[in-house]
Amino acid sequence: MVGDSSVVVVMAPIQILNNNGPGVNAYSSGYIKFQTTGGHIIEGNAGPGVLAGPDGHVLIQSDSPTVIRNNAGGLKFEAGSTGEVDGQNTIENNGSIGVRVESSAVRFYSALVGSTITGHGVAGVDVSRGGELTFIGPHQITGNGSLTNGAGVNIERSSLSLQNGTTVSNNIGSGIVGDANSGIILGPSASVTHNTSTGIRLRHKSLVGLTAPVTIQGNGGANIACDSTSLAYGQLGGITGVQCEQ
Repeated sequence: MVGDSSVVVVMAPIQILNNNGPGVNAYSSGYIKFQTTGGHIIEGNAGPGVLAGPDGHVLIQSDSPTVIRNNAGGLKFEAGSTGEVDGQNTIENNGSIGVRVESSAVRFYSALVGSTITGHGVAGVDVSRGGELTFIGPHQITGNGSLTNGAGVNIERSSLSLQNGTTVSNNIGSGIVGDANSGIILGPSASVTHNTSTGIRLRHKSLVGLTAPVTIQGNGGANIACDSTSLAYGQLGGITGVQCEQ
C-alpha cells in the first residue's frame, strides 16, 4: 500500500501473489510506478490486482508483458484516481470485470503491441460515475461477457475513446453499451466486430461519434442501435445495420 503522497518506483520484475486483499493499492495521493525491461506478474489476490483510490495514481510501463490474472478484479481506479498503462499487458480471468474506472481518468497507450483484456464474466471494461477511459493503439477487448447482460465494454455517465487500432471483438453480449448520458468516440482504425449481440448499444441520451476509417461489422444484432433519446454522428458511410437517428 502506498499513500499520503508517497512514491514507489519498481525498477525490476516483481511478482505480487496470493494476498488477502488487493495486490497493489495506491491511495491518498500515493503514486506507484512499474517501470522495467521485464514484465511483472500480479496474480491470485483476493482483491483487485491493482487498486487506485481514493486519489491514487498508477503507471504501468514495461518492455515485456505485465500479466494481471486470476485476481478478484483486474485494475480498479476509483474516487479521483488516475492511471496510465503503457505497452503490452495481459489482463485476464479476473472474475466479473477486467478494468473498472469510477470517477477517475485512465489511459491505455501503445505504438506497437497493445494490452489484451479477456476472460471476464460480466465485462472486460466498466466505466461509471463520470469516469474517462482512453485506448490509443492496438489494444484488444475480447472474449469477455456472458449471456446475461454481458458486454465487452459497459459505460454509464462516462466517456470512452478508442483510437489507432483498438478492437472490441468476440465478446458475449454487446460489444459496447453506453447508458445515461455517456459519450463514445471511435477514431481511425478502431473496430467493433463479431460480438454476439449488438455492436454498439446506446441508451438514455448517449452518443457515439465516428471518424473514418472505422470498422463496425459482423455483430449478432444491429451494428449500432440507439433508443429514441440517443444519437450516432460523424462518418457513418459504409456501416450497415445502423438503427439510430443521425
